[in-house]
Amino acid sequence: STSWTLGALTGAQSITATASGLVGSPATFSATAIAGAATHLAITSQPAGGLAGGSFALVVTALDASGNVATSFTNNVVLTFGVRPGGASLSGGGSVNAVAGVATYSNVSITKAFSGYTLSAAAGGLSSAESTPFNIDAAAPSSVSISGGNNQSAIIALLLGTPLSVTVTDTYSNPVPNATVTWAVLTGGGTLGSSIAQTNGSGVATNTWRLGALLGAQTVSATAAGLPTSPVTFTATGLP
Repeated sequence: STSWTLGALTGAQSITATASGLVGSPATFSATAIAGAATHLAITSQPAGGLAGGSFALVVTALDASGNVATSFTNNVVLTFGVRPGGASLSGGGSVNAVAGVATYSNVSITKAFSGYTLSAAAGGLSSAESTPFNIDAAAPSSVSISGGNNQSAIIALLLGTPLSVTVTDTYSNPVPNATVTWAVLTGGGTLGSSIAQTNGSGVATNTWRLGALLGAQTVSATAAGLPTSPVTFTATGLP
């Protein structure tokens, strides 16, 4: 006789006993290994990230000491932020009951753009798990607004001291990079540094404005096509 310690793999396992030359040899013994009690959590389907306000899925699994799914675990798993910026909020996280050791979050959403988010999963009595880092990018442009350079004055035909600037944001107030802004002189006959500019990583597009020869009010427009707050108008005063 001998003893048999099952391996770490759940399900059917077998061994043989051989007596050379005997009928019925080798004899096969079978056993079924089941998972042990849950000891730790693992995030087995990582968050993909995406655009602000979009949804993604995440799966958390309770494992035993050998890394097998602890199918007997049905307690609550709580999903929260690990790394986040100030002001970020998590929708679709919180507490979910595990089913056969698996907690599924199918509609997770974050509205604040940020690179390097992580999510943390915890359950009472188990070692917690943290996701791999992921990014949330700004959603589609929703608004354009003046952020600098308005209501200046200068001697006619001279360059204004402060560049004109606009900020393009999405519906969650995240700055939108690489948005196209078109600039045009409306009145006063001045000149601009460029007719088209792209927003930078902070959602800001800038331009220079040399006033025309007209005394008094002169105007320039900045347009981000398709946005309800577009165009915006800058005003400057030409002095003698």
